[in-house]
Amino acid sequence: MASILAGDIRKGSTFEYNGKGVYTVTEFQHVKPGKGAAFVRATIKNVVTGQVLSDITFNPTAKLETAQVETRKMSYSYTDGEFYYFMDPDTFDMITLKLGGGGMHRGNKNFFLLWQGQLVSSFG
Repeated sequence: MASILAGDIRKGSTFEYNGKGVYTVTEFQHVKPGKGAAFVRATIKNVVTGQVLSDITFNPTAKLETAQVETRKMSYSYTDGEFYYFMDPDTFDMITLKLGGGGMHRGNKNFFLLWQGQLVSSFG
């Protein structure tokens, strides 16, 4: 698996953090204090649970395991009363979601995040 140096993270960078899941960087700041070593301060968000961790500090030379997260645009197809069904318009792959969300209408474009082939989040 590829890695990235903490000093190279930017807003939108996605990585695995301490075996706790996949996180994306929402804010970051490279800090170079007058005394002591430089460090990176970041706010990160778990892409699965939505949990936000603020003021996480990293040594700029620390290696973080990158997470290859894929964003796919899919169209709402239908519901059978228990599940929503979405189709990728390019590959015709289907994703099934349990009912519970609102605002689903036939033909709507929705975005899904996939990590290691598994659905981890949806939006739009």
